[in-house]
Amino acid sequence: MSEVFKVVFFGQLQPGAEAEQVVVAFSERFKVDKETVQNLLKSDREVDLKKNLAREQAEQYQAALERTGLVVRIDPMADQLSLEPMDAGEAEEKEKQSEPPCPKCGADRVEDGTCLECGVVVSKYLAIQTKADDADPYAAPQADLVDHEQGEITGPNSVPAGHGWAWIVKGWWHFKQSPLAWILALVVWFVMVILVNLVPILGGILTNLFAPVVMGGFMLGARAQDEGDKFEIGHLFAGFSNNMGQLVLVGVIYMGGFLLLGMIVALFAGGMFATMGDLEMMQNPEAMAAMMLSPAILLLFLLVMAIAIPLMMAYWFAPALVVLDGLKAMDAMKLSIRGCLKNVLPFLVYGIVGMVLFILGAIPFGLGLLVVLPMMVASIYVSYRDIYFDKSR
Repeated sequence: MSEVFKVVFFGQLQPGAEAEQVVVAFSERFKVDKETVQNLLKSDREVDLKKNLAREQAEQYQAALERTGLVVRIDPMADQLSLEPMDAGEAEEKEKQSEPPCPKCGADRVEDGTCLECGVVVSKYLAIQTKADDADPYAAPQADLVDHEQGEITGPNSVPAGHGWAWIVKGWWHFKQSPLAWILALVVWFVMVILVNLVPILGGILTNLFAPVVMGGFMLGARAQDEGDKFEIGHLFAGFSNNMGQLVLVGVIYMGGFLLLGMIVALFAGGMFATMGDLEMMQNPEAMAAMMLSPAILLLFLLVMAIAIPLMMAYWFAPALVVLDGLKAMDAMKLSIRGCLKNVLPFLVYGIVGMVLFILGAIPFGLGLLVVLPMMVASIYVSYRDIYFDKSR
């Protein structure tokens, strides 16, 4: 039998980690209420956070927990199964004996999680007892991380080209669950952008800086729907209380990249126009056409694409990776580029279908965009889940 492990917390936090930040990060990451996490940090004894894991799984849990600010270790678990060969009957009897006694009546006749003596379902009984038990607020919580997270990042993975269409289909599913909330959230955001951009220069800067924060909120809303909750208008602002600093840093890096690109284009174009000669030459259509097809212009176009495309790839998944997985801005943007590069064909399908939808949505006075835009925003979350998580785990 392969060796199994457990992940143990022994009361230490990562250097520089504040308890309040750890509580928030752990609570958001594993969907555990903050009081339970606070009790965990106050515990003066070791707590087994997760048991019976393969080495690879244990390391994934360790990485996820350390990103929240905890210091944990991986310990091997004693293998108590007999090494002697058993026939089918002995194996079945051994499995029955491994069941703990019924927590209600104490009988040993527990099979498949149900007590054969009193008929109680053990898991449901324990859940009710746990909810009702407030006797010791400092008791160490028994955290089962599998029930509180959607998995650990295993990608980016390559997916088939047809998934580009599937992302949009699932994006439609997200939209139709809460259509009014999705539409109102986007309308509020667009109104805010218009109002902020009434302030020259500063308005544009603020819009670019906080766009990833808003996108992070939409990602949190889409995840809530995946977990059975509703998307709400308030998700528009959810990113402001979830790793906001790193989300803003994504906006800073993205905006800085395009500012650098603009400077390069300005210098390059300025040098070309300086060599064009007098005004009459610039007003000559044939001369202008020849200039636009010149090797210098083609070189400038390739240079712009070489910088702009990686910037957009870096930005695409970054808000989701920051707000949902707690990654730093630079790490998230690097991982976003890798995810895009490994899925060029799905993105090609996704882009073509998306372009057609935008055209159709714009025909009836742009009203169709009220459906298309939220659907496409939700599809970003869908593609993030598809590319960065292995569903077989």
